[in-house]
Amino acid sequence: MPAESIKVYEVRKMHPISLRPLIQGLLLADGKTVDALEKEANVTRRRATEILQGLNDLGLVRYEKDTATITETGTTFVESFRNSDWKKLHEILAANNAEYRTVAKILYDNEGPHGLTMPEICRKQNQIRLNAVVSEICLEWGLRLGIFQKNLYTSGIGSRYYYVSKESETANGFTTKLVELYNQLNIRKSGQRIFYVSIPELRELVCEQLRLVRTVFDEMLRDHYLANTGKMELSGGPLTGTARRAPTRRLSIFADRSSVIMAPKIALENQEGLRFRGRVYQMVAFL
Repeated sequence: MPAESIKVYEVRKMHPISLRPLIQGLLLADGKTVDALEKEANVTRRRATEILQGLNDLGLVRYEKDTATITETGTTFVESFRNSDWKKLHEILAANNAEYRTVAKILYDNEGPHGLTMPEICRKQNQIRLNAVVSEICLEWGLRLGIFQKNLYTSGIGSRYYYVSKESETANGFTTKLVELYNQLNIRKSGQRIFYVSIPELRELVCEQLRLVRTVFDEMLRDHYLANTGKMELSGGPLTGTARRAPTRRLSIFADRSSVIMAPKIALENQEGLRFRGRVYQMVAFL
């Protein structure tokens, strides 16, 4: 869960700001007025005011007399961003924003086999008031930072989110869950086995139920394949197959090192099949 050691500032009503404008505003805010930020960030005056108020509420700047001054916590936040220390950014946001901390705790405490939808998250709120807008922003922060993951085969109001609590898994635990979920996918609606299943779809289910990082899934699947030669088969998959049409994009954020201020960039990355020995495999079968 988020670290408890960071100073928690007084929490006010949350200003819903996505992660990129939040970071960009902080990088530009020190010593700036609303007018200056409006011009440099190329946003409206109202938006510039919202960003500065949001940064102030997070304890990242002190916004007084129409001028923002970066705080010690804000300086740490900037350094962490430039070092791509996403966990530190998560800890600072969780320590200084009650809504984000609440969403993170709800997802972390979820012991069910599946992630939670946004309505389920809002229903589990305690003293902190969560609505769809606030929850969506909090989820976006966690997804961008790699702290939360979403099952990419869910969408809309039924999208399922979970806290990535594992960056490793035992070989036996992984194999058990892999085979279990492979067998679930390996049955058509008619009850007939289809033999090959989609690796991206299998990845999403295994990662959701084990709360596992996707890159670790790929590493463990490669290891499992090498240890079970003759018992497992990988295939590129047909060009028109369901694996090729899989909803396989995920959110991320990175520091643009070509920019003078290293402004944050947003990526919508393709989540393909398994990369192995110079090829990409979309399908897997257990023999």
